Amino acid sequence: MFNKLYSKIQSEVCYGLNFFEASKLYNILNEIKELNGDIVEVGVWKGASAKIICELKKNDKVLHLFDTFEGTVLEKSNVAYREDNYISNIDDVKNYLKEYFNVKFYKGVFPTETLKHIKNKKINYSLVHIDVDTGHTTWLAMEYFYNKLVHNGYMLIHDYGIINEVTIAVDEFVTDNKIKLDEVCASLAIIKKQ
Repeated sequence: MFNKLYSKIQSEVCYGLNFFEASKLYNILNEIKELNGDIVEVGVWKGASAKIICELKKNDKVLHLFDTFEGTVLEKSNVAYREDNYISNIDDVKNYLKEYFNVKFYKGVFPTETLKHIKNKKINYSLVHIDVDTGHTTWLAMEYFYNKLVHNGYMLIHDYGIINEVTIAVDEFVTDNKIKLDEVCASLAIIKKQ
């Protein structure tokens, strides 16, 4: 099932996760299926990983998608640098995910422009997926969402061990908060809330 889904998505849009990272996301989604709590993704790009999430989440779970949809400003020295700066179009991503229920989009810089949409709501999360390619935003997303994770919920951070500032942000966050980094799958750092 996963291989077919991954191949289908690869034929439809650009994908930021490799096969192993995408399969880990898929397996974790199966594991958290019965947990209460919404799902959040900070860094959506073309919507490939969001589609995997939509395929597996129950319809009553809300998927919250945060992205500038105008790209990420990266230096050429950043290994994630691309000429297109990861620009996507929110209408294209909405259209790509239009068949799924309970998907909400928040366009703008996280957290300064978009957090206001959910900040005063009592939302818990079963999964938080962060893929923003910058250390500062990675830290801010971890800081906001970690305490809102349900017991046995997961936080996944992409580009760990690949982008130095992301690696530093994750390492400092887990050290400062006495949290265990449970696993690293390719460049995906995985934290399970205990």
